[in-house]
Amino acid sequence: MDPQTVVWLAIILFALSSVSFLLIHLSNQRLRGVGWLAATFFAGLLGWGTSAAQPLPLWARQFAGDFFTLLGFVLMHVAVMEMMTKRKPVPSVGILLLIAVCVIDGGVALHLLPNAARSLMPLTLVIKCVRTTYLLLRAAHDEETLPAWFSSAVFIAFGLFQLVRFGMLVSAGLHHRPQSDGLLVAHQVALLVASLTIASSFFWMSNVQLSMQLQLMAGTDPLTRLYNRRTFLNVCDKELSTAIQRHRPFSVLMIDLDHFKKINDEFGHAVGDSALVAVVEAMQAAVRGSDTLARWGGEEFSALLPQADMSSARIAAERVRSNVEKLLVPLALQINSPRSLQLTVSIGLASYQAGDTVESLMQRADEHLYRAKQRGRNCVFPLFDVTEGSRALA
Repeated sequence: MDPQTVVWLAIILFALSSVSFLLIHLSNQRLRGVGWLAATFFAGLLGWGTSAAQPLPLWARQFAGDFFTLLGFVLMHVAVMEMMTKRKPVPSVGILLLIAVCVIDGGVALHLLPNAARSLMPLTLVIKCVRTTYLLLRAAHDEETLPAWFSSAVFIAFGLFQLVRFGMLVSAGLHHRPQSDGLLVAHQVALLVASLTIASSFFWMSNVQLSMQLQLMAGTDPLTRLYNRRTFLNVCDKELSTAIQRHRPFSVLMIDLDHFKKINDEFGHAVGDSALVAVVEAMQAAVRGSDTLARWGGEEFSALLPQADMSSARIAAERVRSNVEKLLVPLALQINSPRSLQLTVSIGLASYQAGDTVESLMQRADEHLYRAKQRGRNCVFPLFDVTEGSRALA
């Protein structure tokens, strides 16, 4: 296969890919990074197109091809940054490499030392491959590990090829020989295959992320962003298995917002929703990062406290109760209405005992919640822990 055939094949494929990715980006904003992926293939299209523009002098075609090829890899890195890290991407190293290509490859060196200038390009591509591989492996979550490793393998293989190409170009420069057609075709084919393979793995990771987002949406409460009851029980099942295997304690809390129906009836559901969100924020500030909060239903919440026995759970529950008691939810000024609303919660807790199931543990916590309401609300039940294996009573 001659170089011109590869170039025209690449032009067709890159043109179709850039348009397809742009349409996908415009039709589905949930797919992060696809817009930059479209820009990646458009930069590649410009690189392949200018390299085939015969009216341009050879040095201009070579410079444009190098510049747009590197620009494509920089934009690919930006696409991965946006997809994996969810932050505004700033490819500082890529910008420096583009400047270096403009100064060295597009400057005097291209006319005086063309072979030396040509050898710069493989090194810049190696640097971008290494940085993108590092980003992929560092930012990938469990479900993204396989596509991230696949993409990394492609980047590593392409980077190794560029190192070999660098050595061959340096050797050719030392012996004052031009770049061979075989090396040029090998580079073109490697670039084409790597670009299309990486794009495929990019969509693989995007589909994994969308699946994770859908699972999260199905398992969370839309108002409070906490887990719902089904997801919480699944987490409890896993903790129960761990507790049995490792012989370690854990506890659960059942939390009820006191007089919530009265809040909705007197002040409206908007105030009720604000109260729920405020309570969630107060509870999140009271528990550990390893603890799991969930909305059990309505004004009821639940919490899983790993490695917490009855005494530790009692301290955590009291911290939750105290944080909520300090809340003041602002109200719109109305006739005979207070400026703010004070909230309280009642909490029932239960610690794992030998032979417990998740259902029995949650039922015991719910019974203790009922006892807390009987005691006048705004309290935690049991009030204190007693000897191992016995029920704590007030």
